[in-house]
Formats: sequence, C-alpha cells, structure tokens
Amino acid sequence: MLQKRTCFVVMPFSVKLVEEREVDFDGVFAEFIEPAVTAAGFQAVRSDREVLAGPILPRVLESLYRADLVLADVSYQNPNVFYELGVRHALCRQGTLLIRRRGGNYGVVEPRADGSVQRGNSGTIPFDIQGITLWQYDLDEGKLAEAIAELSARISAVAASVTTDSPVFFALDGLKVETGSPRASMHDYRTYEVVDGEGGSTQRRIGYRSGDLKDLKGVHAIDYWVNSENVLMQMARIYERSVSSTIRYLGARQPDPLQPDFDDTIADDLRRQLGSRHAVSPGEVVVTTSGQLHETHQVKAILHAAAVAGAPGRGFDPIADDLLVEMVGTVIETAEQLAGGEDPQRRGTSLIMPLFGTGQGRHGKDRIAARLLGEAVDQLQTLARSTLPGRGLTRVLFSAFTKEHVSLLRRLLDSLVVEGVLRPADDGSHGM
Repeated sequence: MLQKRTCFVVMPFSVKLVEEREVDFDGVFAEFIEPAVTAAGFQAVRSDREVLAGPILPRVLESLYRADLVLADVSYQNPNVFYELGVRHALCRQGTLLIRRRGGNYGVVEPRADGSVQRGNSGTIPFDIQGITLWQYDLDEGKLAEAIAELSARISAVAASVTTDSPVFFALDGLKVETGSPRASMHDYRTYEVVDGEGGSTQRRIGYRSGDLKDLKGVHAIDYWVNSENVLMQMARIYERSVSSTIRYLGARQPDPLQPDFDDTIADDLRRQLGSRHAVSPGEVVVTTSGQLHETHQVKAILHAAAVAGAPGRGFDPIADDLLVEMVGTVIETAEQLAGGEDPQRRGTSLIMPLFGTGQGRHGKDRIAARLLGEAVDQLQTLARSTLPGRGLTRVLFSAFTKEHVSLLRRLLDSLVVEGVLRPADDGSHGM
C-alpha cells in the first residue's frame, strides 16, 4: 500500500474568541477539516497532534516544506498561523489552500451563563492576504456533510493544479528554493523481483542504479534510456549539466557545434519526429534514434518524455503528479512495443528512467516517488500476464543521481518487499 499524501493543517488550537463568538477550533478540525482531508485522499497532520521528542519548530518547518499540501485556516488572527503561512509561501510555489470561517453555528461555544459579552480577535481578512484566493466556509449543524464535501473538492482541485498560488513566487520572478544532496556513487545498484498476486515469479525486475549515465556501457549497458524533456521537446544545450544535454552530446556523431561537420543526431531526429508540431502534450513520449550511443553504450533507443511544461519568463515546472504517474506507464508500454517490435536493432529488455518530479526544490518527493514506483510495478505485473516468460521488457530501473534519491528509492522499494509486492533479486545486485 502506497504512502498517503500529507496535508499539513495550519490553524488555531482549542477555543478562541473571534469577535463576539467563542469558536472551538479543535472541534472544527476533528469534525470538519480532518474528514474533508481524508475524503480527498490525504493524511491530515497538525503539529500539536504529533507525538515526537525534541523542539517543535524544526519539525513544523520541515512539514511546511515537505507536505504535499498545506491548508491554512485564517479565521482567527493568530501570529503562529500567519508565520507558518508565510514560511510555506516562501518555500513552495504551489499547493497551499487558505480557508476562512464566514458563519454558522457549528463549533460555536455556548454563551456565558451571566449573559456577558466579550469582544475578541478581529475576524476580518488581514490586508497582506486580501489579494490571495481564499475559500470561505459556513458551518451549520444540519449542513456539516455538505461543507465537508465542498472542502474535500477544493483540496483535490488545489492538489491537482500546477498553477502558482504563492504570492512570493509571483512577485520574485525566477525564485528557486534548492536543497542540496551529494552525488551518489556509481556502485549503488539494486534490483528486486516483481511477484504476482499469488507470490510467484513474474521474471520482471525493478530497481535503481546510481551514478552517471555515461558509465552505463559494457556489462552495465541498458537498452532504453528515458530523457526527461519539456513539452516543446527542445533538448538542453550541449554544454549544460543535465540528462538531456548528456544524451544529446553522447549521441551526436560529431558533438562539437564549432566544427563544420557537427552532427546533432538525436536532437535532429527529435525535430523530425515532431514534424509540423511545435509542442507535444504533457506526458507524451517520443521515440528517437540513440545515435552514437548505439555503438558506444549499446543503447537501442531514446524515449523522450514530456515531464515539464513552462510559461514565458517563468521557466519550467513538473507537470501534474497524475500526469507524471500516467507517463511512467506510457514509457513502459512504449519500451515494451520496441522490445517486441519488428526492428531487431531496437529490440531490448531493459529500461532506465529518471525519478520524475523529485528535483531540487520540489516538496512531496516521497509521495510522488512512491506513486511512480507503484505504477511501474503495476505495469510490470501486467506485462508478465500478457507476454511469454523472459520475453519483452524484463527490467526497469530508476536513475538515482544523488544520495537522497538512493535513500528514498531504497526505503520505498524495501517497503514494497515488506508488503509482499517485491522480493530481493538473486542476481547479486541486492545489497551492493
């Protein structure tokens, strides 16, 4: 079972006096927010509910950065709420939902017995967030289920959106948040056998390999390389440090653009495959020649996957998570077609692809990585049922460029072993 997406909830605790009404925010969380978050497929996390040792602020900051979605209730002008909201907006381009109570009698504490009235914190929207999209809710005793359904739908919409919702990223053009991780060793390599529903062998394997693509040759050769590309299918410039530029350089029969016989083999073929189109759909996969890589690295074909989309002046961002997951399925299906195709020069058994959507500055890496692995396993199980044993695509690997990726992939793959979906392969790779 894959790990649920997390929704970190930022809101007041206990009973707070909002203007002339005392509101039980713990009750609002338990009876309204948490059920809506769960219905949307997320796990609701609130800092006061986590039973962990140590200072709370570092954990809160980590949650604000890593959570797939942050829901902030700004009904009450609480300094902690606005501080945490500001941190989230500074760290994450998207995935933040603001809500505010507008009215209703649910969660309102009974008036004082002596009939006295106190006036508490203002319920008005502060000036600094008045321009931000904010969903207002009413909680009435008889309409709680309706309010939960509406909030759940709003959560799902924000989670699926790739639109920037942080005013910080709107205002500071080109802002990037990066967390570094050392490059992984070339010698970290693991494969696991995919098992069928009865625990039997599928003769299909999944795993990861760390290090540089240029080292994948000889006994380490892999038949199909996947290039994470933009929807314009414009490969990176040859001298850049990226997978796209590496594939472009290694595949060119004459890679030096300053030479008169320069031959941009793979990029030229990619342009030919597009024909009159100027762009492809997000998640689409385009197959090209491997150029010089066929001779030097025994690569049968390059699969270019449209994993990022951009906007003028704002650069590129990963496509929606659902599209990334669907794209992994498309990549494997495309490789299987090549493996069983009529062209013997393109028949192969192995594939390596990036861990899409987990680059620097991306929050929710664990969740998207788990979904990508789950889709790959599902596809391999399907192939095992529809093809002869040992035929077609039998090995799918993910690239692990950093130690963070190695740790993430190992943990997720080992968890699938515990669940009985995988078992360590007996080919000598496990544990290296």
